[in-house]
Amino acid sequence: MAYVTEKRGVYYAVIYEGRNPVSGRERRRWHGCDDHAAAAKFANDLTERRARQRHTGSSLTLPEYLLGQWLPTKDATLAPSTHARYVTSVEHYLLPYVGTTPLRQLQTEHFETLYRRLLLAGSRSGGPLAAKTITNLHQTVRSSLNDAVERGLLPSNPAATAHAPDPRKRPSGRRRARSWTATELGNFLTHNAANRHSMLFRLAAATGMRRGEVLGLR
Repeated sequence: MAYVTEKRGVYYAVIYEGRNPVSGRERRRWHGCDDHAAAAKFANDLTERRARQRHTGSSLTLPEYLLGQWLPTKDATLAPSTHARYVTSVEHYLLPYVGTTPLRQLQTEHFETLYRRLLLAGSRSGGPLAAKTITNLHQTVRSSLNDAVERGLLPSNPAATAHAPDPRKRPSGRRRARSWTATELGNFLTHNAANRHSMLFRLAAATGMRRGEVLGLR
C-alpha cells in the first residue's frame, strides 16, 4: 500500500517495491508531488494499480507470463538469434516441467528440482543436459522474474536464490575441438609453402581469422 510522506517541504507518494534479491534491503519508490492533496491522490492511484497487478498475477501462469508478456517485450531489444534461443530454451526445458504452475505459487524448490532433473536426463535424446545450458536457462528465468517483481506481479523472485549447476565443475561430455601444436602448425605451413593458398594459411595462422573472414579479403 502506498502512503504519503513529507521531506524538506516536498510531499511524496511512496510505494513499497519488495526487497532487493541480492542485498535483502527493502526498496521503495518515491514520487514527488506538488502538495499533500496531489501526493494523496497519487498514492491512492498507486495502491489501486498494485491491487490490479496482484489480481492479474494471482491467476497468471508461468507460460502465459513468459510467452505472452515477457518474451514479446524482448523482441525489439534482442538479436533475432538470441530471442529464438530464449524461446526454444523456455519451451523445451522449462514449460514441460513447471508450465502449469501459477506465477505467484512458484518457489525456489521448483527451479532447483528442475535443474537436477535436467542434469540427469534433460536433453532431447534423454541423456544429461549440459550444465552450461541449464545455467543459461536459469539466467533467463531469473531475469524474467525480476521484471515480474518490478511490474508488481510477484512480491519477490523465487529464482534469485535458486542454485544452477556450475559448468566449471560439470564440464560437457561432448568431444572438444582439438587444435594443432606450434610444431604441427609449422610443419603444415612448411609443407604447403609452394601452395598458391600459402599466404592465406599463414594469415589465418598469424591472426586467428576465421575461414570466411580470410576468404572475404580482397
